[in-house]
Amino acid sequence: MGRASVPDETLPDPDELAAAPPGLRKPPPAIGMLTLPDGAVIRHACWEPPQPPRATLLMLNGRSEFIEKYDELARDWTARGYRVFSLDWRGQGRSSRPLPPPRHERHYLTDFGVLEEDLQHFLERVVFPRQAGPLVIYAHSMGGHIAARYLATGRRHFAAAVLSAPMVDISTNGVPRPIVRVLAAIMTTLGFGTAYALGQGDYDPLRQSFATNPVTHDAKRWAVHHQWFRTHPELRVGGVTWAWLNATFRSVDLLARTETVAGVDLPLLVLSPVQDPLIPPGAHREFSLRYHNCDLIHYPEARHEVLMETDDLRSQAWGHIDRFLEPIVGKAGETGASNSGSGVLGDTAVSA
Repeated sequence: MGRASVPDETLPDPDELAAAPPGLRKPPPAIGMLTLPDGAVIRHACWEPPQPPRATLLMLNGRSEFIEKYDELARDWTARGYRVFSLDWRGQGRSSRPLPPPRHERHYLTDFGVLEEDLQHFLERVVFPRQAGPLVIYAHSMGGHIAARYLATGRRHFAAAVLSAPMVDISTNGVPRPIVRVLAAIMTTLGFGTAYALGQGDYDPLRQSFATNPVTHDAKRWAVHHQWFRTHPELRVGGVTWAWLNATFRSVDLLARTETVAGVDLPLLVLSPVQDPLIPPGAHREFSLRYHNCDLIHYPEARHEVLMETDDLRSQAWGHIDRFLEPIVGKAGETGASNSGSGVLGDTAVSA
């Protein structure tokens, strides 16, 4: 049995939490804007640890997410001695949107290779020049999908990767997957790629409910996303378009090929929440089995956002992450790491 989704009566009502003004802890992260070769602009952030960094973390967020939502998690990493870099993906947050108003909330993408190239520019121009110690990836959901694509290119910049609920496939809400896939391809080919897919639309604050949310059992952490969306409409991202769906199915196929990931040999840790309605059951296991050095950990009581879950579930996940990374970046509190991006590949982490 999973934990109940009834809000904790000792906390404010989730709707009241979501309506509260958002905020960032101090000191705030350093924010920058990176202009890409095609003229698009990517917003990025850097959080510094309180002591000299022992390692560098690239933190990649998921679909519709944004820098501010990850402030708490970034500070968890800085407390462990990491210099943390993150970005708003093209089409999200305050980065460039591919469609002009009033269609700018639509999540439109024709090829995940575009985001992979954006990531390479971000690494070369922002992250690598300021890297301290081994470079580690933490990536969630769609960010995990893009991280897996990037690692499959054979670039060996990273010492290890932690993927939280990586989007290695997508659920289709009860509609047979082959039907959704064919329909997405047809609609995109016929020129309707910018249209919302069936059941999708702009973000509506009045339709958000903690009781039915698919991502977390924690009301306060659930509310953060909606606090920012309500008070900063420019951050909002709505549902997905037919083109996004079509691009996703094609990219999922790419990662499903054994030859695509055959050369990936760095240590991987996959955090797989069992109560996740967004990723098909078994998808993470199939994904993990394709890699030479991958540990898969299941969280029976967690929803999609494992590290934005309740404190007890987060504590479990952090224990697994810390043990996984210790042979690679050393124990928390150790400093003086070199500026090399390579790390010592340690023993695999605890798996379950």
